[in-house]
Amino acid sequence: MKIGVLDVNAQIGEVADAVKQKLTAEFLTYGVSLAKLIVEPFTLPEEVEAMMDKRTSVGMMAPVMGAYTQMQVADSIHIAAANEGGVAGLGMGAGLGFGMGGMMAGQMAQASMGQQPMPGGGTPAAAPAAPAKSLKEELTELKDLFDSQLLSQAEFDAQRANIMKKHGMG
Repeated sequence: MKIGVLDVNAQIGEVADAVKQKLTAEFLTYGVSLAKLIVEPFTLPEEVEAMMDKRTSVGMMAPVMGAYTQMQVADSIHIAAANEGGVAGLGMGAGLGFGMGGMMAGQMAQASMGQQPMPGGGTPAAAPAAPAKSLKEELTELKDLFDSQLLSQAEFDAQRANIMKKHGMG
């Protein structure tokens, strides 16, 4: 039936009918008729559900990971400033203040030159650029994730739209 594991419970009646149809012929070879078949709903093991939830969360965060990281850094500065640790805490607070000022100055300088700022505030290293994936490669990878039930239909549609837009087709 090519129904994803996450959609089986929603279509349990259709699944039961399809299984019954296939088993009826098999039972007749033994001289027995299959009058009724009940397929009970099922749940995935907790570990599998947790992994799928985590994968979905990561997939949703991918487009905004840089902004999320910057937000986490900014939040951690407030938490660190609120924790008093004696002289070490004072030194750390001062160091964070100076470091943050330097990081912001570096990011503003990079932004004015058209460079993408790094979360740590440094200048991006001159690394060879990874070859860009083709539209076909990106869509194939996305379809594989969807077929593996790691993305919902809505997530698949949203990511597909982003890929198409990125390649000037949306």
